[in-house]
Amino acid sequence: MRVWGTAPFDNDVAEEFATELDDADPDQRLVMLRRTLQAAVDAEESVDAVRAFRAFAAAAVVAAACPGGPQIESDYAPEFLTIDDPPKLQPDHPMLANDALDRIEEPDSAWYKLWEKSNNLHDAVETLEYVRDSLC
Repeated sequence: MRVWGTAPFDNDVAEEFATELDDADPDQRLVMLRRTLQAAVDAEESVDAVRAFRAFAAAAVVAAACPGGPQIESDYAPEFLTIDDPPKLQPDHPMLANDALDRIEEPDSAWYKLWEKSNNLHDAVETLEYVRDSLC
């Protein structure tokens, strides 16, 4: 897995997830976001890297879909966010995204360990907190 930055779509896993979202029927995107976020929340022990990076990307999509949410400025983000209207979130999507971010940020998660090992934990957490603060 390649990682080239701390933003939600700055890795191969998130880029692939973005492509899956773009390729999905629009009515299936919310289901995909929910499943991805729930997988991180429900992880038995620590959240592995794939679940963490997918959930971080999903949380960023949820934040972008919130009223007044941030525009995701990445060549690797889902194209539907700029071409179509963002998905109409269910009321629990932002809370689920927040819960997933909590799990990702736990010290035993693969996401946390990766950034800690690379001495970029501060920047990564700052980016994650920006996404969290953007949730509606």
